[in-house]
Amino acid sequence: NLLNTMYQLMQYPLDFQYDFTDEDDAEEELFRFELRKFHKKMLHIAPDMCLSFICEAFTNMPMPISTAPTSQLEASLRLVYHHSEGTKIGTAVVMKNGSFHNVVLALHQSDITLHSHPEILMLYYDMAVRYHHILKNESNEQSELLRIVLDAMT
Repeated sequence: NLLNTMYQLMQYPLDFQYDFTDEDDAEEELFRFELRKFHKKMLHIAPDMCLSFICEAFTNMPMPISTAPTSQLEASLRLVYHHSEGTKIGTAVVMKNGSFHNVVLALHQSDITLHSHPEILMLYYDMAVRYHHILKNESNEQSELLRIVLDAMT
C-alpha cells in the first residue's frame, strides 16, 4: 500500500535531532517535504482513502498517546495537519467530515500535551490552530475543550 509506505518514510529516524542547520537533518527535512507533496497528490486523488488511513494510524497508536513513539506520532499528526491541503473541497468542508472531525476532537481529548518531545507539542498546537473552528462551533463540552487547548498553549 502506497499510503503505508509513505507513512513509514515520513517517520524520522530515531537519531534525528531536528537540527536543520545540520546537513543530514536538512536533507531529511527536504525528503519529508517531497513526501508531503506526494501526500497532497494522494489526497487530491483519494481523499476518503487517505482519511481512513489517518484513522487507522491513530487506532494503531500506543495508548496513552503521550507515550507514543515520537516518530510515529509526528508522522500521524502531519497527516492530520496537511489533510485539508490536498483535497479539492477545501478546509471548511474537510472540517465538517464526521471522521475527520472525530480525529481532531479525539486528539484534543487525549493526553497529547503530556508528550515529552517539543516537536510533538508544536505540531499539535499548529494543528489545533489550523482546525480551531471544529471546537469553536461545538457544544459547551467542546467549547470547554477549546479553553483547555488555549490554556495549554500559554
